[in-house]
Amino acid sequence: MANENSDQSPTYPPHLEWMENEWAKDHKMQRFFPIPYPKKEVFRWFINHVFGPSKKRKKKYSFLQHESKLNEILTVNYKIGFVGDIMKMFQYYLVFDQSVIDFFGDVELLVGNLEGILTLQPGFIAAQRHNKEIVQQLKTVKPANKWLLCLSNNHSGDFGLADFVLHLDRLRFEGFNVFGRKDMPRYIYDNRLNFVSGTMWKNQNGVKYVTRFKEIENHYADESNIFNILYPHWYYEYELYPRLKIKKTAETLLERWDLIFGHHPHVVQPITQIKVGEINKLLAYSAGNFSAGLEIDAHKYGLIMKCEIGPLKSDSSKLAVGKVEWKFTYNDNNINENKEKYVKFKKNMPKPKDGPILVVKIVEENEFFPQINYMD
Repeated sequence: MANENSDQSPTYPPHLEWMENEWAKDHKMQRFFPIPYPKKEVFRWFINHVFGPSKKRKKKYSFLQHESKLNEILTVNYKIGFVGDIMKMFQYYLVFDQSVIDFFGDVELLVGNLEGILTLQPGFIAAQRHNKEIVQQLKTVKPANKWLLCLSNNHSGDFGLADFVLHLDRLRFEGFNVFGRKDMPRYIYDNRLNFVSGTMWKNQNGVKYVTRFKEIENHYADESNIFNILYPHWYYEYELYPRLKIKKTAETLLERWDLIFGHHPHVVQPITQIKVGEINKLLAYSAGNFSAGLEIDAHKYGLIMKCEIGPLKSDSSKLAVGKVEWKFTYNDNNINENKEKYVKFKKNMPKPKDGPILVVKIVEENEFFPQINYMD
């Protein structure tokens, strides 16, 4: 006898209802050095990686002072920290210096982009496969419930949908706050701060389950009492100063968004302010890498930032950024005696606990910005 229910769609329990969506589909895997950029950008990508980060357009940008006050606010309602890309560590055991831990000691939420995923699958060229130890290592900076991890980036689909879901669930099981899957496009903190992310790029063409940059306006909270924070995975790698069309795009976005903190270029780009009406808005084009095990000098630097948010003194109905503090960071692997020679894309990595140590620490200078033009 035929199954009378054979034509019906499967019924999912409440916690798996997202699987009914059209975007919840797996995809064909491209494993040989996938590049997310259009063909016209691949040549620039290659040149910048071979000869070092582009320094074009330097005179068009200025940096905020390391400690700045953007606006006069009545009270400090929130203190939020930001970092850039959290990359795979290869054979290194990741340690955060006390200077980094102290810097974020007074923030109530720390936002970072976890590039790639936790998986037991073997890696392939350019895939971002995190060691399981990264979970506990991040907890040394802030407890898991004080982290907000973005999962929308070009490496989210490196191992397919099933591993991405396992990755997301593992992080939530550990207590981390996450956003970036299609059904988790934003994270609302305390009913006042709206964090939104979307990736401009994807290494696997078939990926549909992460939020995209072109969709960010769908998740903007158009309410007067909401402070909208855009945390985009955007634009081009290895360019120290963004192209002018990017500058124009960012300034246009800030006509609505209240703060932008970007990631993906893997190098630090300027952190600055843009005046919109009576409010100075914070713009960090790229924070570089917070942590990275790749043996490339430019990959070793990052930018970390924390800011105060509260009611604007001139109009208490609006939230604005008050004080801002930022620092350069450096991934230091030179503390290891008799360090073994690094092998790119090494498959049989030693267990991280037995591997050489890499320390993320605050530094005063970034060798790629020997002279910085600071804002007055």
